[in-house]
Amino acid sequence: MNNILNFLGLMKKAGKLAYGDEACYDAVRTGRAKALLIASDASPNLINRAKGYAGEIKGELITLPVTKAELGRLLSRESLAVAAVCDKKFAQALIRKLPPECLIRIGKREEVKNKNSEGEREGL
Repeated sequence: MNNILNFLGLMKKAGKLAYGDEACYDAVRTGRAKALLIASDASPNLINRAKGYAGEIKGELITLPVTKAELGRLLSRESLAVAAVCDKKFAQALIRKLPPECLIRIGKREEVKNKNSEGEREGL
């Protein structure tokens, strides 16, 4: 976990991390967000909103193994539940560092999977 927090700190220093609900939405809207990160104790409402954002970018939604307080401390806030990675290479590297159960696949991959399963049922 410490390795993940250090890596998030590196992203922050590089200017490749947007954090907070408004900043994440802005990163999604402008196409800068490559992956969305949520704290392990984020509210169900925020998780649903983040899934919608991740669907717009056709990217990853990552549940971090850290709490809102831990994530906030890292990013100089009292509490923080959501952040966006704004660099493809950083997003890929973070995904490799995390266990698979932290990833929630959203977007293109789900669409392809659904199309394939429909095609199999239709005999295509």
